[in-house]
Amino acid sequence: DWDATITYRRHLWSWGFGVAEAMDTAQRGMGLDWKNALELIGRSIKASKDIAGAEVWSGAGTDHVSSTNLDGVLAAYEEQCGAIEKLGGRIILMASRALCASAKSADDYAKVYDRVLSQVKQPVIIHWLGEMFDPALQGYWGSADHYAAMGICLSVLERNAAKVDGIKISLLDKDKEIAMRRKLPRGVRMYTGDDFNFAELIEGDAQGY
Repeated sequence: DWDATITYRRHLWSWGFGVAEAMDTAQRGMGLDWKNALELIGRSIKASKDIAGAEVWSGAGTDHVSSTNLDGVLAAYEEQCGAIEKLGGRIILMASRALCASAKSADDYAKVYDRVLSQVKQPVIIHWLGEMFDPALQGYWGSADHYAAMGICLSVLERNAAKVDGIKISLLDKDKEIAMRRKLPRGVRMYTGDDFNFAELIEGDAQGY
């Protein structure tokens, strides 16, 4: 129901909320295909144009391919990012099941993210979705240890800080989120994905929020 969907987006914008479009785990890769995701993204971006201050950030991933090689993953990311940018949209770079399945090392993650980030027109939000939400993402960034994975991710952020607005991590562990928040490059934001400790993490502490 496109009309009802966009009406609800307008309601959110009226309260000053931004919309993270077509990226929820229950949608992408689990029911909403790329064709319809792009339709949703296009309608939301168009609807936002006549509302002062309305923001839409849209999920770009690799869910339309089943590639198990890095070149295929890269091409898939490039296709979705290009399609969103063609509509005038801002990108949330989603975690990729295909990348997780094909990457042999942390260097493979670095290769893919460095390449994609070098091409985007505007800074993106990166989403690190943990295996507690999607078991197919176990070992993302090249390590099953979240702190080791965090180090790999941070190295990508540091090299590409000018192309990264922020990162949303969804690990349901406030201590890991705080630890990463304190190590982010200057100017890169942390967007919490912790449903259980949301208020405390938004409030922050003396070292950041």
